[in-house]
Amino acid sequence: MTLWPGQWWTAAQPASFPMHISESSGGVVELQRPPQRIVSLNPGNSEILRYLLAEDRLAGVDEFSLRALRRQDVPLVGSLLHPSFERILALNPDLVLITEMSGQHRPKLESLGLKVLHLNPQDLEGVFDAILQLGRMAERDERARELVRRLRERMERVAERVADIPPQKRPQVFVEIWPEPLRSAGPGTFIDQLIELAGGRNIAHDTLTNWPLMSLETVLERNPDVILTPRQSSRQDLISGRRGQWASIKAVREGRVYLLDQDAFSRPGPRLIDVLELLAFDILHPSQQ
Repeated sequence: MTLWPGQWWTAAQPASFPMHISESSGGVVELQRPPQRIVSLNPGNSEILRYLLAEDRLAGVDEFSLRALRRQDVPLVGSLLHPSFERILALNPDLVLITEMSGQHRPKLESLGLKVLHLNPQDLEGVFDAILQLGRMAERDERARELVRRLRERMERVAERVADIPPQKRPQVFVEIWPEPLRSAGPGTFIDQLIELAGGRNIAHDTLTNWPLMSLETVLERNPDVILTPRQSSRQDLISGRRGQWASIKAVREGRVYLLDQDAFSRPGPRLIDVLELLAFDILHPSQQ
């Protein structure tokens, strides 16, 4: 079941301020009052605020965040890597949300007198924690707890359905994040976690980095049962035979090359549970539906 914003409602409870928010980087940010004007340089957190019905707090967003919102009139402040500090400052925000990709801009933002919060979830537990943290500071505490409860419930349902599947029946999965150079998702990423929770085995799980470069020889040798990609062009190349060397791979031979929604698949937000259910019940183990 897909969870849409506004599908349910629980009354918000007053939060207690001053409030201390724990950052992904290990720091702590103190908020004296609820932030009313937030600039988000973090699509995942922008999406979480949407699900918490707190889009009204967004004074500005990066260009990728805009796709996550129902509102399309939120001012743009540039990209994650190249935000416009002039636009951000002109919006007079009382909080700027950053992620790992935009973290390099923290010194500049703070030099301008802006309060900055780094929330960058790396796994589902991190996503749940970000929901609760953002819920507290946006005065949507009760709604955040209910959202996390429902997401956990769905995650546990998947875990129960695939728990008895033996290792030899858990498909080997290759995730193509980028074709040239060939890049995948490795250990420590939520993509790796989703594959495991859905009853699969990520062929890049034993690599040494989060987003490893993979050689074609390694992919051919590991011969994945399923290939996942967020890129339509990659899927078309594989199923059309334009990548001749890939033709011997089991996933290509059997037509098990799947296109996943790029935003839902790559953004640490509530829709990761939609992706988990899709992987488990529609792609890897449809008989478990």
